[in-house]
Amino acid sequence: MKTTKKISASFFALILICFFLPFVSVSCQNLSILKLSGIELVTGTTMKMPSLGSQSEEEKIPADARAIFALTAAAVGLGTSFSEKRRSTLFSAISAVIGFSSLLWLKSSLDSEIAKQGSDFMGIKVTYESGFWGAFLLFISASILNAWVFFEKSIKTRRED
Repeated sequence: MKTTKKISASFFALILICFFLPFVSVSCQNLSILKLSGIELVTGTTMKMPSLGSQSEEEKIPADARAIFALTAAAVGLGTSFSEKRRSTLFSAISAVIGFSSLLWLKSSLDSEIAKQGSDFMGIKVTYESGFWGAFLLFISASILNAWVFFEKSIKTRRED
């Protein structure tokens, strides 16, 4: 396995690890309300909401399709990184582009949803944590690396003809 393939596989493996780290947190006046990992965004989770009564209410947070797309793109990118075929480099690059596009879409939708939900409250703040930014930057790095390798191979093939 070539060095660039190992680096590409490492990028995608690290992206998968980033999904287990904190991805997003929501706070109100510097008091943390909610903190979710990437896996919780992929699978969905329940959250206990404080209430004025003695019992707290549970609210279901459904799985987010954009997070599922990003995780799937990372898994596909990792799988295609192990292939020695020239086309697999292109598939890895496309997977990385889909991954960071999905994360941007996720960020945009979360920001607008929190703004809509929190319009009644002042001081609601969404913070994107290390897992999100790590995955985002690694997706960008993987797309650049794989696109560069693919086009470099294309240029070498044309020179040999």
